[in-house]
Order: sequence, then structure tokens, then C-alpha cells
Amino acid sequence: MSLPSGAGVDLCSISSKPTSDLKSNFVDPPSLQPAAFAIGIFGAVLILVTASGRFHANRKALKASDYFMFIAIIINLGATVAVLLISRTFRHPQDIPLCWITIDYAKESIATSILSTPIVFFTRVSILLFYLQVFSVDQVVRTGSWIGIFAAVIFFVPLTVADIYFEVPHLGETWVSPAYLARTHRGLPIAIVIGVVSVVVDIYLFVLPLRTISHLNLSPKRRLQMQGLFGTAILGIIAGVISLVYRVKIVSGDIEGWTLGSVEISSMVENNVAIFVGCLPGFTKFFRSSVMETTWFKSIYSKLGRSKMSTAASPLSGDGLGQNHIWTYGSPKRAGPRYHELSEVSNVDTRVSAVGDVMPAAYQSNSGIVRTVGLTQSMHSEGPVGRAI
Repeated sequence: MSLPSGAGVDLCSISSKPTSDLKSNFVDPPSLQPAAFAIGIFGAVLILVTASGRFHANRKALKASDYFMFIAIIINLGATVAVLLISRTFRHPQDIPLCWITIDYAKESIATSILSTPIVFFTRVSILLFYLQVFSVDQVVRTGSWIGIFAAVIFFVPLTVADIYFEVPHLGETWVSPAYLARTHRGLPIAIVIGVVSVVVDIYLFVLPLRTISHLNLSPKRRLQMQGLFGTAILGIIAGVISLVYRVKIVSGDIEGWTLGSVEISSMVENNVAIFVGCLPGFTKFFRSSVMETTWFKSIYSKLGRSKMSTAASPLSGDGLGQNHIWTYGSPKRAGPRYHELSEVSNVDTRVSAVGDVMPAAYQSNSGIVRTVGLTQSMHSEGPVGRAI
């Protein structure tokens, strides 16, 4: 499109892609910007909260998985900011003013594309490193984790380099050079490759520990929590598939703000879910040890009317048996099996003191005189011996 020179044309009154069939709407057109802001801000807050709990719980023994997750979170926050900066263009093409298509917009759009692959790499490798820590005695999961890490390096590192090659101007080029613009179009199929590999890796991470977890003796409550965790992971896989569908549309020539917005929003959901799932076990450990034991939390918990439930399950209650109750002779029998967490260790201390009295004849054994003794037992939990991510 050629513009009259020196005519003082207002580029904000011209559509970036005018059509004869559809009228432009620059005031209140359909837009994905509200959805982008809602998902981006909510995801950032959720990640910061869960990640803070994870790093606080592991602060005395940080491992490689923690460092990889930290890098992923930093990159993800930067990518989220970049997406929000360009989110006003998440419209149909006839509703985007031409003045919005600037060099700064091109740089911000390219930043979201380049940062997406490292986020996937560092997040997924962090989860695989966590598998190596938690399932250290399971040879199948250990071998599968190393295979996954090797595959992530083989695929994501070259894809990141290729993305930079096609998306960033080379020496002597500008952001509007014909050679640069032609190269960016040739690099569009890389987006499909990245989308396919991301979905495959997410499914692999989901399936890898299922066999081992299915054989754990989990309590009904713990099993329900585990199902919720894996259900959340499925949402990430679904978001990855949706992102892949829109990536195919872009490569097919449907390069418009609405399609780009759909890719960015679904990618944000996919990465935020992966980071959330990766940080949730560590956050749970932090919540139990640092929040649930506080006075204010117990007060709120009591006001919600749940104090009766905790009293019924308390080892001091005369009617029920608490989780840490030790059965002794003469006490009520246990209602069911006691479930343990993988990281839980309980110590039982037994003290025997001789009273020194001889039992009455009615209680004497045929093998001799039996002396009465006082037997006391106490139990305390030393907390997790392992780590949580």
C-alpha cells in the first residue's frame, strides 16, 4: 500500500489489512486481549506462589531440578510480559490499526517466539530430574528419565538455534529488509515441529511414572490428590494440542492477530500448567510444615467447623484412633491399614519399668511367678526424609 507523502495521513485510521467485505472496528472489536491478560496474570501469580513454596521447602538442599525450574520460571515470566505487550493485536486483521505494526511490535512478537522453546526445555528437563530423585530405585523410570533428558537436548537445543536463525535479522539486515522478511516465512514450519515435540514430551512425562505410582499403597485422600495432579497435567496436554492446531493454521497462511493470539494463549496455559505441576509437590511440603502448623491457620480451620473432624481423628480422642496411634494390648483394634507417605518416617519409643509387685495367684503363670511391669509407648514423626520438588 502506498501512502501519500506529506499529506499527514493518520496511520491509526487505516486498517493493517483492509477488506472490501468487512468494515474495520477500531473502537470495540472482538479481541483476545482480555483472555490473554487474565490467563497471563493469573498464571504468573500462581507460579510465583507455588514456586516460592517449593524453593523455600528445598532451600537447604537445592538440586539440579530446582535450578532448571528457576530458569524456566524467569524465562516464562519474560515471555508472558512480551505476550501481554502485543496482546492488543489479538484481533481480526481488519480491526488492527496500521500504526500498531511497528518495529517494536516485530521485536516483541519475535521475543515471544524465541522464548517459547527454552521454557519447554527447562521445565520438562526439571520434571525429569525430579523423577530421578523420587524414583531412584525404579530402574524403568530412571532409564526413561535419562532417555527423556537426552531427547530434550537433541530436539529443543537445535530448534532454539534454528528459531533464532530464522527470526532475528542477520548482520547487515534490518527488520524490514526483504531478505529478512522472506527468511521469516521460510522458518514458519519450525513452529509446527516445536508444537509436535512439546506435545509428545508432555505425554511422555505423563505416562512415565504411572506404572510405579499405580503400585503405591496410597490412602483414598492421597490417591484423590494424585488424580487431581495428573488431571491438571492433562489440561496442559490439551492446551498443547490446541496450540499445535493454530500453529498449523499459521503455516497454512492464516497469519493474523486472532490466530497468533490463540497460539500464544494456549502456549501460556501449557507452560504455566507444566511449571505449576512441577512446583506443586514442593509447595505442598511447604504448606504442611510452615502454614498448617501456624496458630492463625489452626484458628481459621477451627472456625470453618472442621475441628470436630480433627478431634475424632486425634490419638488423644477416646472414641477414635488417630493416624499416628500405636496399637497396644487392650486398646481397640485398628479400623483399617495405616497408610504412609513415601517421605514419612515414624519412630516408636518404648519404655519398660518394673513395678516390683508379684501378681496375685489367680494371674500367676504355670511356668513360675510373673512380675507386673509398666509399659509406655510414644510415637513421634520426624517428618520427610526425602525432598519434595
